[in-house]
Amino acid sequence: MKKLSLVLFFIFFSCNEKNIPKCNDKNVKQIALTILKQKLNYPLILKYSNSNFELSDVESADASPNDYVFTVKQREIAEKYSKGILDSIKLSNIVTINSNGSNKCSCESHIEIEYLGSIKIKYEAHLTDDDETFVTLKVTND
Repeated sequence: MKKLSLVLFFIFFSCNEKNIPKCNDKNVKQIALTILKQKLNYPLILKYSNSNFELSDVESADASPNDYVFTVKQREIAEKYSKGILDSIKLSNIVTINSNGSNKCSCESHIEIEYLGSIKIKYEAHLTDDDETFVTLKVTND
């Protein structure tokens, strides 16, 4: 009975460890970056536009660029700028905050982005029952 308990404990522990992705896993970072780029695109376009164009209606970096009147040329310039900045973003200085006692890892990274300043990214990753990586992400200014 003691051997059976040890074997079951080992199998449970192995399965449990297998289902915890690491903060620095390539797939986890790729998903986190995709989410991050989606979250930062509009604020970056608006901050850039507000700094470089006279857009009297631009008040909030949290609003969508679709809420304001841009000329076609202004929109193209702002989107090109945003794409260039976002394409160069890489998660660095990744810190694992917690990966024990649950089926997820909690992670943190800090990056510096022109017009947005220092950004703190907190994200959590775990595997679903179908072995798909699931990532949630929160962005805050330092």
